[in-house]
Amino acid sequence: MGRSRTAGITQFELMISLAIMGLIAVLLANTLNFNRQTIERFQVFSRSVDDMVVRRSLVGWIERMPLVSNFSENTALLQGGQETLEFKSLVADDFFWGGTLTQFTITVRSRAVKGQAIVIRGRGKHRLNQDPIDRDFVLVSGAKNVRFSYYGSGSKTPQKSWHSKWTESNHLPDLIKLEWEYSDGNPAPPLTFIPGKIERQRYMSLSSLVPPE
Repeated sequence: MGRSRTAGITQFELMISLAIMGLIAVLLANTLNFNRQTIERFQVFSRSVDDMVVRRSLVGWIERMPLVSNFSENTALLQGGQETLEFKSLVADDFFWGGTLTQFTITVRSRAVKGQAIVIRGRGKHRLNQDPIDRDFVLVSGAKNVRFSYYGSGSKTPQKSWHSKWTESNHLPDLIKLEWEYSDGNPAPPLTFIPGKIERQRYMSLSSLVPPE
């Protein structure tokens, strides 16, 4: 005798349906988890790329500092403390227009989520005949115990040594070192910069002897 069309589903059919829905749920959960992990990894990679771009830009800005200010500004090209660094430079990138000196300030700011951060603020022109603009760049997130140090000779210290601040207005330090610790207390590899490196190399090239033919 055949089964009535108005009869309900059997227990076997119900079990098969539940098994299929469970399999679909497992596949969907695995897919969503994979997508979540992919997005998180991409975000970490994106932040790493952004950090490298900012660090590379900072190296270029410091290395392109003029050794002597021939511009209208009467202030020093570089003033440095233990947690703050201010300097002027001729940039050569898309962030600012390189025809005038751009003012940079590196400070430590407190953030509600990730603690302290090392932030670079640049103030300069983007194009000719435009008002100066401010741009902020996060150099390091989740930093603490940030400290700058400066290597060179000062008016009161003829011997070259490391200083916790730099107030010399007539010349730049030979080196600038930036150190900090991550939020978990582990020290980060220090960053070392050579102020005015491009112009120093230009002077060395002009003063070098021409090899005989």
